[in-house]
Amino acid sequence: MGDDRAGRGRRWKVVLSPRGASDFVQSRLLLARLNGVSWYRRQGRLLVSVKVDASTQEEAERLAVELLGDAQVHASAVRSRHLLR
Repeated sequence: MGDDRAGRGRRWKVVLSPRGASDFVQSRLLLARLNGVSWYRRQGRLLVSVKVDASTQEEAERLAVELLGDAQVHASAVRSRHLLR
């Protein structure tokens, strides 16, 4: 039984809407090889799903945006939900 380091053991799924051309975004994500990141199209729009550990929804959304930022992809959170382990 490990320590969750101040409650960071909650898993969140955050859906983000990236800014920029779909081909550019997909190539950046492929090159970055980020764990817990996938993408799909919904009604012709590219969305990116990110799974992160965070103690609050706000923190989860911030971490997801930062993770994509590390891959040079700008995005904003569309929705998020807490996942059961």
